[in-house]
Amino acid sequence: MKNPVTLILMLLAVCVLGSCRKNDNPKLPENIREGVLPKFTQTAGSANLNNITTFTATFDLDYYFPNALKATKVDIYAAYDGDYQHTHLIQANVTLPVKNITITGAQLIEWFGIDPAQLVKDEYIEVGADMTLPDGTLIKAFPFYIDANGDMQAITPYSSNAYAMPGSNPSLVWIKRI
Repeated sequence: MKNPVTLILMLLAVCVLGSCRKNDNPKLPENIREGVLPKFTQTAGSANLNNITTFTATFDLDYYFPNALKATKVDIYAAYDGDYQHTHLIQANVTLPVKNITITGAQLIEWFGIDPAQLVKDEYIEVGADMTLPDGTLIKAFPFYIDANGDMQAITPYSSNAYAMPGSNPSLVWIKRI
């Protein structure tokens, strides 16, 4: 009884695998392109916010997909500890690629009213880019919505895959570790 069942399953597998051809796949539209995705690269400076008074970071910004759709306008913003309602514009209307943008702890303290003595473990600064596409679509660096309780809920601007791709870095984050 075992042999006929095995034989039937093997024949079925051969029939199924043999019936597939490359030409059977539907053709994708020709206008499908890679999406616009910012790529931040820290080039110098501090790795964390352990001492915000001496913090300094220099970074570059480019497109992850160099041949993809280009943004018509790019603005770079910073956010403090996930408060995306109160971001600070670092630089407006940049043309990518842009190199050697520097931010310091003194700027962060001023922009966000941070008391260095009261900065606690796991508080963080995040830098991202608002990108306006040629059709006018705005991809926000830090999108959010207000839920029914009046609380801010962050939305990831790109899929989780964008953060897992090799060399991808859609934002920069510095965390107080100690």
